[in-house]
Amino acid sequence: MDKEVKNGFEFCDRSLSQNILAGWQKIIDLTTKISGAYVGLLMGVCHNNIEVLVASKTEGNPYHAGDREHLYGSGLYCEQVIKTMKNLVVPNALKSDEWNQNPDLKNFNLLVYMGFPIRKPDGHPFGTICVLDNKENQFSDEIPILLESMRDLIESQLKIESLHVQNQAQAELLQEKVLQLNHVNQTLKESEEKYKLILENTTDYIWVYNLTQQRFTFVSPSVVNLYGLTVEEALAQKLEDSMDKESFAIVCNKIINGNEHTSCVIEIQQPKKDGELIWVEMTIRYVINPQGEEEIIGVSRNIDQRKKKEQEIYYISTHDYLTDIYNRSYFEQQLQNAVSLKEYSQEPLSLLIIDIDYFKKINDTLGHLAGDEILKFVSQTIATAIRSSDILARYGGEEFSILMPGIDLTNAMSAAERIRTTIENTHFPYDLKITVSIGVTEHDAGQTLDDMYRHADTALYNGKENGRNQVVVYRGLDA
Repeated sequence: MDKEVKNGFEFCDRSLSQNILAGWQKIIDLTTKISGAYVGLLMGVCHNNIEVLVASKTEGNPYHAGDREHLYGSGLYCEQVIKTMKNLVVPNALKSDEWNQNPDLKNFNLLVYMGFPIRKPDGHPFGTICVLDNKENQFSDEIPILLESMRDLIESQLKIESLHVQNQAQAELLQEKVLQLNHVNQTLKESEEKYKLILENTTDYIWVYNLTQQRFTFVSPSVVNLYGLTVEEALAQKLEDSMDKESFAIVCNKIINGNEHTSCVIEIQQPKKDGELIWVEMTIRYVINPQGEEEIIGVSRNIDQRKKKEQEIYYISTHDYLTDIYNRSYFEQQLQNAVSLKEYSQEPLSLLIIDIDYFKKINDTLGHLAGDEILKFVSQTIATAIRSSDILARYGGEEFSILMPGIDLTNAMSAAERIRTTIENTHFPYDLKITVSIGVTEHDAGQTLDDMYRHADTALYNGKENGRNQVVVYRGLDA
């Protein structure tokens, strides 16, 4: 490939933050190390070109970030992955009429390739994640699962980044409106006519509540856009009637602790005329009017869409994209919290690791779409067999984890057996008979999280080795 190192982190009209690239570097280095490959790459497609975004730090790697090549007609392995948007595995290009002349082989003797396509949030190609080797590498069955998981993680980051960009644009728009409002306030001092004109046309809801008289003394016409109320209806309301009890308490606290001419910004939920609750950003200012009466001057703005996007970002960051249960990152955070809490509460804490038996056979015979359907079905089945306080997550591939606060080893074993029999007796799609193996352990004082995982995994491994479709409890050196 031609060498062209880019300045900064601009790629194809989009900004890639240093944090994102650093995270991707860790993903590529880890994937390359685990697979035992010579080269690991994260490639990006821009128009008709393909570019190295991240290259593994393996010694002698001939590729570097910024290397770029014309994609179509290049003969590169990645060209086929992008064109077909399907995974590609080339065990030995020297033995393949299709690949024995490709540039990666001719230029760098990279005769082994495994790559997965990466999609943008809109479904279009973003690039590939791949590993290459200059010697035959019989990748284990776990390597495709690893690559696929890393691909999924990158796609999730792209979705979150996209939502952040949208949110930033809204924040900039909001900042622009704030600057405009400051200018408006200055203009109001100069002209009563301009003041009235702006009040009648602004989309923000401006109001004045007289604390001495306990009533609204002014509301702008835009109240109808925000709450569906007429000016007359809004003027007739009491302050406590215009919001729920929790929000009213927040406003009262700000008023009590406020000083004259100080302002604050709060985010609360308020009901519309039809009863629907919406999120509102409220800027309030406590003043003493010329008559010596206490007043609140407020500006209210609808931020419901922003709040929903924040909730969407949080959901994406904590849930598995395929099964809609919690993801590994969230699970590990909750486990850490539970272990820390256990030091004070002394409540028991158990961990289950569940693995679907012979899942690879399902993927190999019925395809990955069928495998995905089974994963979703299994996760839903497990969810029906556990408590609402238990935390279920997809830990990776066909492996699930369950955190059970307040449950000792005996009860955890019973719960695991209930899960196992529920799955065994469930009718799954494609008339498949699905069974699982489950490893069970209880947290002991002084254990690290790694110890706890290792114990549950050891129990699971024993179950796999001894016939599958069983629950195995970790019992120390006797396991």
